[in-house]
Amino acid sequence: MASTNKTLYAKTIIEDTAQAVLRLVKKDENVLTGLFKFVKYAMTHVEKISNLNGVEKKELVIDIVHRIIEIDDGPLDMFDEIFKPMVRGAVEEFVDIDKNGFKLKLKTNPCKKLFACCR
Repeated sequence: MASTNKTLYAKTIIEDTAQAVLRLVKKDENVLTGLFKFVKYAMTHVEKISNLNGVEKKELVIDIVHRIIEIDDGPLDMFDEIFKPMVRGAVEEFVDIDKNGFKLKLKTNPCKKLFACCR
């Protein structure tokens, strides 16, 4: 019985969060232009749930964004099955950035090594 309650609770969270995220995002946004915003908002909302571990939170975020993709009606509906696999990668990258920070490696100019005036 506890498993059924947990499943119903998860479905409620997924639906409520998906609707809240869609209200936060501009009306002219679609799945393609808003995908990372959807992930960010869902992660922010799910982070507040204290009785879930990290893996459960990540899976819940993925389920929420998948639900948003399903709800979104528009000309990009035919690409829903392409967008859904991208969500897991986006969530994992956001988690990695949160843990390790964002490090942008820029290529150094070889002249800087040779000539002091280029530094």
